[in-house]
Amino acid sequence: EIGDTQQWNRCLKHIATDSLSANLPRSTIVSNLRTFYTDKVESELVYGWWGMVQHGPALLGLQAPLTYILKAQRVYIASSYTVPGGWGSTKESDEKLKWGSVQCIHDGDGLSRKAKVEIIVEFARKRGKPIPLRVCYSEVQRDGNCGRCEKCYRSLINIILSNADPREYGFPITPETYPQMLKL
Repeated sequence: EIGDTQQWNRCLKHIATDSLSANLPRSTIVSNLRTFYTDKVESELVYGWWGMVQHGPALLGLQAPLTYILKAQRVYIASSYTVPGGWGSTKESDEKLKWGSVQCIHDGDGLSRKAKVEIIVEFARKRGKPIPLRVCYSEVQRDGNCGRCEKCYRSLINIILSNADPREYGFPITPETYPQMLKL
């Protein structure tokens, strides 16, 4: 939420202290783009309005004022996966969005989640330091990953399959982690 200064501060602190982003220039864009539509719209779509329609155009569109200010020619959005019935961020839809001379690039299309994780793990090995990932669906009111949701489990398993320790990438592991993962 826009008014949740505690969560915003946690997120901004993470970006400011993470070794990959701490020394990069950054700007903050604040929007209520996830809260202005009705619950009825959200409930009628299997994966919700955000997942099936809004997230690609919304995240790219938020960058439009910044691309103007910085005179940028390209914006990138990380590739996602497509689900039956449509998805709100695909190579086809994202790369059709345009404003001025700015080109939108749906980056990493064609790579599986496992391939993306392998790239991250290999990069971390080369730099000699793991990368603290933030993938969690349940990040609200805390920092980092819960280590218990489906998205954390998907990432955790792919890190293990890449011969790396998920704890080094920001995933808490407890004695309940693996039995819960197998249940899910």
